[in-house]
Amino acid sequence: MNKFLLFSYLRWKNDKTSLISNTYYKRYYDKHAYLLARFPQLLKYDDPSSDFNLIKTVIVIRGLENKIKIDEDVDLYREADLSSKEAIDTIHQRLPYLQKNKKTRIYVPFFSELYNKCYDQKLALLLIPPYNILKNDFDNEIVDPFDYYGYDIFNSYFSNLIYLGKNERGELAAFYSVELETIYVIDNQGCMEEKIPIFDDDLPYKSKDHLIGHLQSLMSHYFADNREAFIDSLYNYKLISNTTYNYILMKENKNNER
Repeated sequence: MNKFLLFSYLRWKNDKTSLISNTYYKRYYDKHAYLLARFPQLLKYDDPSSDFNLIKTVIVIRGLENKIKIDEDVDLYREADLSSKEAIDTIHQRLPYLQKNKKTRIYVPFFSELYNKCYDQKLALLLIPPYNILKNDFDNEIVDPFDYYGYDIFNSYFSNLIYLGKNERGELAAFYSVELETIYVIDNQGCMEEKIPIFDDDLPYKSKDHLIGHLQSLMSHYFADNREAFIDSLYNYKLISNTTYNYILMKENKNNER
């Protein structure tokens, strides 16, 4: 008999597939996915096949929207005027970004940090060679935004995920989706290591009091590889039902008896 797989069971027991259609991500994708068709070099990121892939796709689309808007707005200015703080702030108004460091904001996540400086504070460069070709001819400049920026890209205004913390070595970070009632553990290549849905259907009600603090505490046990404390916290914080908790304990006890 196979060893009980806790997270596989939680994904089955707490299946959140039905929630996807009503999320911000799905609505945004349905409205804006056509933009990717205009730029075939980005079509490889068009993958709404799962909840996590949908989140990644929307991040790329939002970055593409930023690029299109900035490119169009820059053309309305003279080169000399693009150095003014007023012009820069106007062009960037209400655009999502990743704060990479104190000096650079990432507005186009599929470009490197170097090229993002052109889209951040050095907008005038977009009007002169060699950077002016970035408007239409940027195939060779594309980076994988998730591999390049790691889990930081999810902890940005491109995403509405809530950051819960990271492991001691900084290799993994945890995020929570309110809409999908799911915790995502993401590595520093931007790949999902684990998906942990909470709130199963056997719960009499979903307690949201102090939820983020509870999730942060829960994931500290995950990162410490403390399986027993993790399972107990799921129940004590009312993230799973008594029925689910007892089933998990029964399976865990059977494993320990072998």
